[in-house]
Amino acid sequence: MNKVLKRTFIIASGFLLCACQARPQSSVSTIPPQPEGLYTRLTRAISALNNFSASGTLEYAAYDLQGGTTLDQSTYLLEIDLADESYYYSENDLATGEVIFEERFIKNEQGRFVQESLNYNTNTVDEIVYTENYDDVMDNPLLDIEVQDLDAIKGQLDWYDIKDLSLAALATQFLTGYDTVSEDALSVAQYAIHYDGEYFDQMRILVEAYDDYLEPTYGEQYLFTLQLSQFGTAETKEITPFETTSNHTALQIGLNKLASAKNMTVNVSSQSIDGKTTYDEHSYMLDFENYIFLDPVVFTKNIYENGEVVSTHQCYSVYKQVGENINLNDNLTSNDGTLMIFDLDAETNEVVDSDDFNEYYGTNGNYNFTTLIPYFNLLAAACYKDTGDMTFKPYITTYDYATAAFIPFGASYAMSSSKNNMTIYVKNNSVEKVELTYSEQDDSGFGTVNKADVISYDDLDTTVIPDYVLNLGE
Repeated sequence: MNKVLKRTFIIASGFLLCACQARPQSSVSTIPPQPEGLYTRLTRAISALNNFSASGTLEYAAYDLQGGTTLDQSTYLLEIDLADESYYYSENDLATGEVIFEERFIKNEQGRFVQESLNYNTNTVDEIVYTENYDDVMDNPLLDIEVQDLDAIKGQLDWYDIKDLSLAALATQFLTGYDTVSEDALSVAQYAIHYDGEYFDQMRILVEAYDDYLEPTYGEQYLFTLQLSQFGTAETKEITPFETTSNHTALQIGLNKLASAKNMTVNVSSQSIDGKTTYDEHSYMLDFENYIFLDPVVFTKNIYENGEVVSTHQCYSVYKQVGENINLNDNLTSNDGTLMIFDLDAETNEVVDSDDFNEYYGTNGNYNFTTLIPYFNLLAAACYKDTGDMTFKPYITTYDYATAAFIPFGASYAMSSSKNNMTIYVKNNSVEKVELTYSEQDDSGFGTVNKADVISYDDLDTTVIPDYVLNLGE
């Protein structure tokens, strides 16, 4: 899973030297031991960067450099653990502390590099064992820093810059996972470290990217501000499954019912937030065995010949996978057929026009029927937060998966960047409805109205697709 990069501002540093003398132990004349030099102490502090924990923030900003405006700005909490044979990194929501991204690497008994991740389909921690040795993959470039690589920053007491930006780039990618090494990578503008007299206890890393480094019009900055601790005693946090409650059993039963259905009708209603006013409603018909998605929303369709409109129709669309002996459930692509769009006249049900879905939308991938339909068991029930009273919400990390799990193609565009507007309601071991709340401009154009898209699933295994739709493409 790729990380989203973020940027910050540049900092300065400097240092202050102090020396202390040992007291004489007796009246016998002795030569007092000489204090360690700064070079020796800094070298020892560098060697301590093999094992530590770090916490802090990642600040991100995107800029329109021509217009002089800030397009986006966010702050995330960071946690990093670097132990002898394991590594942990997480970015967390500033307000709630909820994990947004995390990764953990460990060294197995054979010395191999192992990546751990949470499987949202099962709510269990999976391991991927690679052929590479852990020590090779996790070779620590922080230990390659030498005292002569450090420049004291004027006006910033005990702060140093890593002046070798190639070394700084390697260290940044190693510590944060952000790509600062490849050809199209982010660039490290500054890697500053603070010396507390014994350890390098703070880091500030500025990473940036521009659309054009000569005459940039758009830029992104990422500022990592870290406080280091636990030198030599760090233990990496573990990736843990989401909490499971007794209510999750009912949700899982409801998800299984939906996932096992051969056909269904999906009802979508756009309502006021109190449910008293309905602005729009329609029902989709899904046939999972015959790969049919009937979209009832009527639209105006013009038919052209030689650039001229020859007829106009009120149409609805049917998406259907067509071909010989289609099977989308295996790993073969030779028998997947073609996803077609059929536009039917809303009065006569006759085909007005047809198109290859991928050609019509200009998609790079080979989309098929499974792209359009809800994938109800994409997430295990525990991957939704139990919010009480048999209601559930996705986590920040599972929100995008939840939209794919419940919402058919085109049924709702009320997804939220804040990822907290979806609620799943369960009743009698069934998914009663899914609700997406949102705000949009009212008719006056000066205010907003709060709305909800409510999605429900009916007629499981009893939805009847008309013959003229079943026979399309044959």
